Amino acid sequence: MGRIFSEEGYFDFLYDLAFVDDDYVEIAKVLHDTTFEWVLRMDENRMYDGIEIRKYYLSDEHGYLPKDIDVNDYIFPKYPSVFEVLVGFSNRMRRDLSCEMEIFELIEMFLKNTKIFLGNWEVAKNKEKILNSIKKWENGAISIFGLPKGDFEGLDLWSQASLWLYEG
Repeated sequence: MGRIFSEEGYFDFLYDLAFVDDDYVEIAKVLHDTTFEWVLRMDENRMYDGIEIRKYYLSDEHGYLPKDIDVNDYIFPKYPSVFEVLVGFSNRMRRDLSCEMEIFELIEMFLKNTKIFLGNWEVAKNKEKILNSIKKWENGAISIFGLPKGDFEGLDLWSQASLWLYEG
């Protein structure tokens, strides 16, 4: 028996975790419409962070614990969106790396470091520029943590997060 799933409700759930106001809806839509593609093998694990956040949505919606939920029972895309991965990865950083920043603070930092949002709404509303920044990040040309190029080359996101948190 399937549970009720709402694409709009799910997007709102992610958005509420990632942002404190409604100014970023257009950016969030592009991030959510873009499938996460990893280059480094270990970054496949970040895909699972995006899938895990789906469990939190379903448990929040229906009162089930995440371990009791099989996301395959729902109509989610096979691969998570960039938005799901950023929210899920931020959640994992807080939980497993004891990062003290809130999810929305991490997302804001990621958007600044990838130049998706630097305070200029004209750039932020340009879908092509957002997609270009996402590709640069996924291909290892820029760090979502703002690390200098030599410090993160060849490092998966988990290693970058550890370097940023414990050595930065």
